[in-house]
Amino acid sequence: MSEELVGMLVATAGRMAEGGRNVPETKTALRDHGLSGGRGKVCLRWDWSARRWLAPTYGALSTHILKNESEREWLPAEACIESCCQRALATAGVEACWTRARLYHGIGTVVSRRSDRVDQGDGGEIFTIHQEEWSQAIGLYPEEKKVDDRPETEWPSLLRLLGRYGQDAEREQRKLCKAIAAVVLLGNGDTHRRNVGIRHVRGAEGRKVVLAPLYDCSSVEGVAWTNVKRMEIPVGGEVEFDNVKGEQWARLAHAGSVDTGLVLDSVREVAERLPDALREAAEEAKREDIVANPKARDRRMEEIGRYATERCARALTELGTRAQRRQAGRQRAPAPKRPPLPKRSQGWDIG
Repeated sequence: MSEELVGMLVATAGRMAEGGRNVPETKTALRDHGLSGGRGKVCLRWDWSARRWLAPTYGALSTHILKNESEREWLPAEACIESCCQRALATAGVEACWTRARLYHGIGTVVSRRSDRVDQGDGGEIFTIHQEEWSQAIGLYPEEKKVDDRPETEWPSLLRLLGRYGQDAEREQRKLCKAIAAVVLLGNGDTHRRNVGIRHVRGAEGRKVVLAPLYDCSSVEGVAWTNVKRMEIPVGGEVEFDNVKGEQWARLAHAGSVDTGLVLDSVREVAERLPDALREAAEEAKREDIVANPKARDRRMEEIGRYATERCARALTELGTRAQRRQAGRQRAPAPKRPPLPKRSQGWDIG
């Protein structure tokens, strides 16, 4: 496919998402490639040998999702911002989908590798992975992806699910805690139950699940709309980013039946690494991403960097760094010896 044709498909997907689903031309153009969602998306396959996009037909598998993020006044340079944020999260130790920003026929486009595919590249075979959105896994309808006050739709329920069915329960719960920390520290106001997924795997103990890489993660900094500057899913009962502190992380751990130390260590790790990761991602994006408005990208990334650096510093001050915790543990006075338990002959009632 030519870049012009790719751009036309992405533009058509955008019109479809904005209300053109009943227009015959949009149905025909996206019959084999369209995806649902608030922003128009198409699924294409990347040909590694020819270095071009292919339209998967007759049951062929796609490898990437291309999302329409054309320039909008209230959300400038969003394609590149999402690319930068996803890059930064991967560098900061959060599992995140490979994401880049491109410009096809003048349309700003977010290109993401599908996490439910195994692509061997260079003409090799492509395999599917059984993956569910979080909303699917708990039986919600697609329109119920946003804010919901039912306990089974909040983070603790997913922590418990991973604790019960995770291939390596503690590892998967730690991955989720890092993802939640990234949402809070980066200021991502659009992480909902369709952007979080679980993948089904088979192991020695039968069918298990692992957390899918984080997808569609951006930041509300530099956005004109103020009503998006809060989280879709509360953390410890809070939806305001600035109100998530040590108490809220402890509540999350308690409600999710997870050790508090695991949650706090996950938050600290992301907080220690995210500011530098954002700076690296911004520099990489300048070299690799293709955008229509580089000035808007640089301005927003500067704002996001300041915001995240401040939030991460505050989190580390509130929770203490891991090194400080280890030092405090070494300096802690030894616990007094407990008196021996009385023997039964001394009249200890064990019945």
